Amino acid sequence: MSTRKRSKRDRASSKATSQAKETYLPGSLSEGSDHVNQSDLPPSRPRKEILTPVSPPGHRAPLRYFIYTLVTTALLFTVWYTYTTAMELRQWKEEVGWWGMFVGRFGRQHDGLYSNQWRGQEVTGELEGHLSQLAFALGIPATDLASAVKPLVPPATLSSLAPQATSEAMKVLVEDLR
Repeated sequence: MSTRKRSKRDRASSKATSQAKETYLPGSLSEGSDHVNQSDLPPSRPRKEILTPVSPPGHRAPLRYFIYTLVTTALLFTVWYTYTTAMELRQWKEEVGWWGMFVGRFGRQHDGLYSNQWRGQEVTGELEGHLSQLAFALGIPATDLASAVKPLVPPATLSSLAPQATSEAMKVLVEDLR
């Protein structure tokens, strides 16, 4: 198709030819690009917008309220973490003291067996209790567990536990020392 502008005479002649073709071929579309019958087109639908305009969140609130909220939240988090850190440092100081904190010592073991050894208390009853609990959890007799653990216990520890041995498991542990 040419890109030149059509004159009125060219349009009139093309309409005449398309009308002539329509008379000869009823019900068919006309070949002319200018002529389209409204009856050949589908009914028009109402046009609706694809996206609805939406305002951004907080567009009515002033910026200072947002900044005040942000600063308040940051301040609350800072206070909370400062408090928890202070409480942990206080607990650490109670466990190791000021000098222990200064040289970087960590707290003592929380297991009753080790904490009592640090304080110089007797651990015989607790050791018997731990052996019996472990044996019960494993489903084996406490004496079998004691004989299995015996090679792993240092002889000095066994000699210090020998005078207080009352249960069968403790007697199995210290039997060669008596």
